[in-house]
Amino acid sequence: MSDSGVNRIPGAVQDLSGFVYETSGRPQKASSTWFRGEHTNYNPTVANMRAPGAIERYILDGWLPKEPFITPDTRITAFGSCFAEHIATHLSRRNYDVLNRKPVRSYIVDMAEGITSTFALRQQFDWAFRSIAPTQPLWFGYRGEDFGYDEDVRRNTREIFEQTEVFIVTLGLSEIWYDEPTGEVFWRAIPLEVYDPSRHRFRVTTVEENRANLRAIYDTIQEFVPGARLVISVSPIPLVATFRPNSSITSNAVSKAVLRVAVDELYREIGHEGRFFYWPTYEVAESGFGLGRFLPDRRHIRQPVLDYVMNLFETYYCIDAKPPIPLDHVRIRAMNATGDLSGIAFLLSDGKYPRALHLWARVRIFLDDCETAALIAEAAAAVRPDEPRLQKTVAMLRRAAILVGARGEDSAPTGWRGAVRRVALSVRGRVPVAVRKAIWS
Repeated sequence: MSDSGVNRIPGAVQDLSGFVYETSGRPQKASSTWFRGEHTNYNPTVANMRAPGAIERYILDGWLPKEPFITPDTRITAFGSCFAEHIATHLSRRNYDVLNRKPVRSYIVDMAEGITSTFALRQQFDWAFRSIAPTQPLWFGYRGEDFGYDEDVRRNTREIFEQTEVFIVTLGLSEIWYDEPTGEVFWRAIPLEVYDPSRHRFRVTTVEENRANLRAIYDTIQEFVPGARLVISVSPIPLVATFRPNSSITSNAVSKAVLRVAVDELYREIGHEGRFFYWPTYEVAESGFGLGRFLPDRRHIRQPVLDYVMNLFETYYCIDAKPPIPLDHVRIRAMNATGDLSGIAFLLSDGKYPRALHLWARVRIFLDDCETAALIAEAAAAVRPDEPRLQKTVAMLRRAAILVGARGEDSAPTGWRGAVRRVALSVRGRVPVAVRKAIWS
């Protein structure tokens, strides 16, 4: 069995009609026609993504460092898109040494969540270490104020960079505004009173341009701060607007894809050096939760989801990390906040009602949802390890999960049990969504 929890079922017929494989106990069918190479990681089912450890197994697999390397004394600088602000805030509150959260005049402090493109990020490193400043006013604050290229600010920025042991940089977008005569790129959009139609232009940058910028940032760090590590993530927060003549949603898909491919290409080139890492913030938010992850503006992520992503990062990047709440419980809170998990399931997850949890788990097994039941039961048992009924429930669910894998992909309970199950699932399909989430999930 591979690290992703995928395995061909022993004894499955290997012919042109296909073979049956398991994804964490869930049988699926694939064609036997094609050679699949040394590493084959199949896409998880919806049920798989609700199971305990699903995020680690189906998203983080292959991207985690060999071992954590951040301690409370490790000097960290976190900046980039607005998602970097969440990382910096979380680590700072957990008493990690985040340098750009300190009262120092620097643009990576004042604009830590507003330097969103690889071009703008590269400008900060080139300016700090090589005194390369744009020839035109390009750096404008949140209110459109011209920040300029103050030498004291540059020295402060260089000092922060030189002390940094781990850089955490979040990429936001690949759309840019630039000054056509010089080719120099603005931090953000152009203030209305500054815009000059004779020289200011908009365009979508390429994968190669962004890869080159990231490589230049990495090389600069290794030249001036040898041994420092660089952790890159892509923000899951969509564009607030696009300046292309098409929908914002499709432009956002392109913008994120350009950045993600650029990171991936560079990671394949230098990841083996052990100083360049990718943290899948984008994928955790995008595939770990439903649309309920968004606030009503459909841009910003609900706080419980942010809390989960931050605690996940701390767990796998920080030595002896001890999140205040067990990781599974943080995930359950996030799933409840996004509507991916019912209030009943959330209530049962603290283990205070073991008898009710056992009965609820039996219903979930009957409805072929061992994964949700296992997530809740294992979280409850972790909090109350001395409660025998909770341990009994966990054991029952593990037996049920084995049976799910053994019975094959198309089989289901027969006789009166099968008839009752079909009726229950039919009723479930007709219940309004809001009621269904409260009762069935």
